Amino acid sequence: MVKNKKKNVQMGLASKLMIGVFVSLAATGLTYVCTKSKNNTLTREVDDLRVSYSRAESEYIHEENIWKAMSENPEILNRAILEKGLMMGFPEADQIVRIDATGKPLPGQPSLARYKKIASERLVVTH
Repeated sequence: MVKNKKKNVQMGLASKLMIGVFVSLAATGLTYVCTKSKNNTLTREVDDLRVSYSRAESEYIHEENIWKAMSENPEILNRAILEKGLMMGFPEADQIVRIDATGKPLPGQPSLARYKKIASERLVVTH
């Protein structure tokens, strides 16, 4: 009777080298595919953001032109205010407080005394 003997097989240097090259190529290919996929995703996101920015910019320009037209013609502004149902108008002379570049009211204004009076009435002192 013949016994089964396992053969002790060893790989040659060429076989090990071929496996190393194959694994390296597979890793490089996988890295390339992942990088390409991520690049395509980012490209789509950038394109979407460009479209969104373009829409926002055109909307901003449109609104700016509307407000410019309204500020040049008070009748258009009054009509827009009435269309919105707002009960307001332009301020009276004694309601305007002019300030300088530092943010402090300019002296000698008739509305300044009124402004100080209203501000003092709104001041609530708590103890």
